[in-house]
Amino acid sequence: MARPWSREEVAYLRDHAHDGSAAIAAKLGRSRQAVKNKACELGLSLLPAAHDRGELCPACAMREVDRSTVAGRNGLCKVCYTYRQADRARQRAAEIRAQREYDAARQDLSRARRGR
Repeated sequence: MARPWSREEVAYLRDHAHDGSAAIAAKLGRSRQAVKNKACELGLSLLPAAHDRGELCPACAMREVDRSTVAGRNGLCKVCYTYRQADRARQRAAEIRAQREYDAARQDLSRARRGR
């Protein structure tokens, strides 16, 4: 016959349900099936919490970071990475426009000095 669950074990199960049945079973010295059965009886899910399933994007905190993509290797979700790339492209375009304006102003100055 199975040994009864203590209040401490039930409390631990409630507090650590998202750690999974294997981790809880090892900690409590019970079988995985016993942990699953008790969790079911208590109406607890042993699935990882949403934020534990994957790393959330630090920029938006809404989407998971997929480390197998370029965006993920940069620590962002695809959407935030694309926005960041767009921002960088706009910044570079502004730098190029500023450089052209500066070059034109220097050319005007040079012409003025030559008396044209």
